[in-house]
Amino acid sequence: MVTVLRRSGARVAVLAVDPSSPVSGGAVLGDRTRMGMHTCDPGVFIRSIASRGYVGGLTRAVPGLIDAVDAAGWDVVLLETVGSGQSDIEITEFADVAVLVSVPGLGDDLQAIKSGVLELADVLVVNKADLPGADNTARQLERMLRLRRADAVRPTVIRTSAEHGTGVDDLVAAVGKATRAVGPVRRLRRELVREAELTFVRRLREQSLDEACTAVFTGAREFEDVVAELTRS
Repeated sequence: MVTVLRRSGARVAVLAVDPSSPVSGGAVLGDRTRMGMHTCDPGVFIRSIASRGYVGGLTRAVPGLIDAVDAAGWDVVLLETVGSGQSDIEITEFADVAVLVSVPGLGDDLQAIKSGVLELADVLVVNKADLPGADNTARQLERMLRLRRADAVRPTVIRTSAEHGTGVDDLVAAVGKATRAVGPVRRLRRELVREAELTFVRRLREQSLDEACTAVFTGAREFEDVVAELTRS
């Protein structure tokens, strides 16, 4: 994707989250080794980040890093999670478009219909499409999409091969289309959530400790209600 985006002239930042070991606490941070061809390209910024035990597929540093590279003028930010499971859906809170990458041979039909990240992805990718079983995996994902709500946006299923470079142009085009469709709404929601959080914190600071403890429980419900109402409007 970086290669295709650079061909169009876009400046690309890549934030790749690596899992930290629960035993030693260390992380390999080896994502950059797979993008060595772009190391000397001034139009590409690559940063590997340790998860440091944070759940959800990301790390606590991600929001600040996204703001930093955005403020620095990078046109596109690619955010790679540690490898999301069904419940690792935090990526949808920070990305304008969520892309789920699958490969052939990892599960049966039941795996494809499990709730979670599959229901929230905007683009579904079957990578290693040159391997046996890729077409079957794509069909499973397409069947899963029929179980979505009738009013839900139906994502595109793209077949790619990173080794041969096939399908990546289609993937970039699908991401661009999804960005124009859902990106503005998600950015607005993030701004509303951030403003609501700041307002909530200010309210707590203005109250006594006892009142603040009580407000935490009632305010959490109010916070979600306010964000939901603002998003709908």
